[in-house]
Amino acid sequence: MEAVEEEQTAEQVLSEAEKLHYEQIRQVNLAVNDALREHDIAKSKAKAAKDHLESLQYELTALISEGPKLPDPQKTLPFDEWQSVPIENVLKITDKQLEKLHEAGIRTVIEFETERAGNRFSAVKGIGEKTVDAWEDQMVEWLAVNAREQEAAEDVPSND
Repeated sequence: MEAVEEEQTAEQVLSEAEKLHYEQIRQVNLAVNDALREHDIAKSKAKAAKDHLESLQYELTALISEGPKLPDPQKTLPFDEWQSVPIENVLKITDKQLEKLHEAGIRTVIEFETERAGNRFSAVKGIGEKTVDAWEDQMVEWLAVNAREQEAAEDVPSND
């Protein structure tokens, strides 16, 4: 009977040792998983920081290689509302001519100037060369007058 009791005791000791061993494995596994999550988070933050650094380095390199940016002369025009002025406010134009320009998508001064610089109204049917020349003269005169008016307004001292 003693042999049976010794076997049960040995099995119980082994069983207790196995339980303790498995519990230790479980605890270390949890610690490994926590450390892995911390590592992944740190790695993700490090990657984001590296990407940010590289982005700033590229920006710095571009700034150095491009040199100082000069102001855009188009943005320093003495008047800035000219682009949206309706074409009929600038040109001496008939209703029929205005309709033809509108059909061609020319409604404002900037659209007129774009067309004039490009294909000189070749897509607008019924508009002859003499008419285009007259309109160009009117447009140049209008731009010159409006530019002088704006400059004069800018030269007036303020009462501040």
